[in-house]
Amino acid sequence: MPENVIAVALILPDLTRSVAEEHLSELEKLIETAGGTVVDRVFAKRPRPDPATYVGSGKAEQIGFFETVLGDPSNTLRRIEAFRRITAGDLRRVARRYLVDSERTVLHVLPERAEAALGAAQ
Repeated sequence: MPENVIAVALILPDLTRSVAEEHLSELEKLIETAGGTVVDRVFAKRPRPDPATYVGSGKAEQIGFFETVLGDPSNTLRRIEAFRRITAGDLRRVARRYLVDSERTVLHVLPERAEAALGAAQ
């Protein structure tokens, strides 16, 4: 059964993105030669490899979430790209539609002591 693989490259301070892309292309060829299928490519810019996760805990958590919860690790970058395409105009349009007085909910959060005092006063 072929393995689905996310190919990951670090962009370190002394490494340009183009060199990282070359390294990643070579890694992808090795993965395919070994019978794997590259489903996504991820670049992580870091000062040095993370000793525990290589890409950093945030990026590793993202990849793990999409694999575990959604069953598709390649969704990681597609979802991020979808958020990046959101414009200020999109936010204004949505805010005008949904953030209106008729839809407003007001929540008062009181400390426990204030709530007890309010209850005793009534």
